Amino acid sequence: MLMSKQLLDAPADVRGVLTRRGAESLARRSLPVALMHLAIAVVLITATPLDHDLPALAYATAAAFAVFGLARVTLSRRFERLYAADPEKWRQLFWAVTLASASTWGLLASISIGCYGFRGPALIVALAALGVSAGSVSTLSMERRLL
Repeated sequence: MLMSKQLLDAPADVRGVLTRRGAESLARRSLPVALMHLAIAVVLITATPLDHDLPALAYATAAAFAVFGLARVTLSRRFERLYAADPEKWRQLFWAVTLASASTWGLLASISIGCYGFRGPALIVALAALGVSAGSVSTLSMERRLL
C-alpha cells in the first residue's frame, strides 16, 4: 500500500490497522469481479475469429483467466485466515495474480495486433483490454502501486 507522510508518521498499531483495512477492502471489492476477465475472454473468443485463427492463444488465455480468477476468489474468500497468518504473503500473492492477469491482457492484445493489424478483431481485443484496465482503477484504488 502506498503510504502518505501522515500514515508513515502514525503509530505502528494505527498503520497496521489501516493497512489491514485497505487490504480487506481490496479483497472485498475484487470478489464480485474476480471471474470477469474469463467472461470477457469467452465473449472475445466467440465474437471474433480468434478461436479459428489463433486457437492455442485463445484457449490458453481463457484458461489463464480461469486460474487467475479462481486464485482471486480464493484470496478474497480466505482473506481473514491468510492475512492473519502472513499479511505480506497475502499481498504478494494478490499482486502476482493481478499483474499476471494484466500481462495476459497485454500479451493477447499485442499478439492480436501483430496478427490482424489495427483493425477488426485486434481492435475489439484492445477495447476489451482498455475496458478491463479502466474498471480495475476502482477495484485497485487501495493499492495504488498496482495502477
